[in-house]
Amino acid sequence: MKKILRFSFVLLFIVLLSSTVFAGTQVSKNNATMKLVEDNVCDISFGKYGTFEKKMTNIDVNNKTIDISLTAKNNATAPNSTTHTETALKNADIVFLIDNSNSMTANKAGEITRKQAVLNATNDLIDKLFEKGDNIKIGVVKYATSKTATVGSENDATIVTPSFVSTADTAKAAIKKVQDDTNVKDYPTTDIEAGLTVANKLLNTETDSNINKIIVLLTDGIPNYALNVGPVTNGQGFESCYDEKVFNPTKNKLFELKNAGVNVMSVLINMT
Repeated sequence: MKKILRFSFVLLFIVLLSSTVFAGTQVSKNNATMKLVEDNVCDISFGKYGTFEKKMTNIDVNNKTIDISLTAKNNATAPNSTTHTETALKNADIVFLIDNSNSMTANKAGEITRKQAVLNATNDLIDKLFEKGDNIKIGVVKYATSKTATVGSENDATIVTPSFVSTADTAKAAIKKVQDDTNVKDYPTTDIEAGLTVANKLLNTETDSNINKIIVLLTDGIPNYALNVGPVTNGQGFESCYDEKVFNPTKNKLFELKNAGVNVMSVLINMT
């Protein structure tokens, strides 16, 4: 990055005087002179992070202007994110954690329901994963909370694949089971913490410590239930989605998964 800054000085000059004169003598502006000194460069090193250079590149005595060049250099090598992602996806257990609450079918994403849009995209991704990956296994978990529930529980989430599957056809067969679920009207609310908990239990069935663990969270809403916590109402039955009693356990679960080395990728559809 290089920027040229032009400073115009009126009645301001570079004064080349000894330190004694500078300290003890008042210099008239009429006696001051302007001069470009040799190698007028200031370098600041930030070690492994980079360098900063300030350099006087031109001086115009008549117009009393100075051109100064500022150059910052970053010594750090940027990681190749594409290579990192491709490597991770060649050796990974991936759980598709699918919001199966009623809003996913009651609301549209274009010409189709949000749920169908999510499942179509998931099927396309499954094909690409098995095409590119060397050691890919897929798990599917769906989650939603019953309208009769007073608090969230692990029963809000269901493992659709009994264990991880290693072919695209069997993975997409599990997605088809989610698609064919017709009980969504009885499950109107969202317990993301339960979904994350059950998805992690599926991941923990993998004994290979070198495998990359990924949860792809697909949802159209924010949590309004958590484990052992129900939503706060306004007295008229309205379920508040913004209560810390629900948010904090969900947030803590995300931090817990992160610290355990699980990569959670959130995919939000039609969020307003």
